[in-house]
Amino acid sequence: MVNNIAVINPEVIIEQIENAKNKIQAAKAEGKEILVVSEKKMYADELEKLGEKCGFNYLNYKLPS
Repeated sequence: MVNNIAVINPEVIIEQIENAKNKIQAAKAEGKEILVVSEKKMYADELEKLGEKCGFNYLNYKLPS
């Protein structure tokens, strides 16, 4: 944040996404399980569809405390 303004740099975001993608691919190559977690209701259906399509585990709801 700069002067209470959120500054978004697309180049940094792309770099972070590529880094995450590479880590996930390396984990899958090693036979590790992948778990994707999202507590946002607006993404629940999309995450479920993507998880079933790509074969990864997912948690798309908030666990009661």
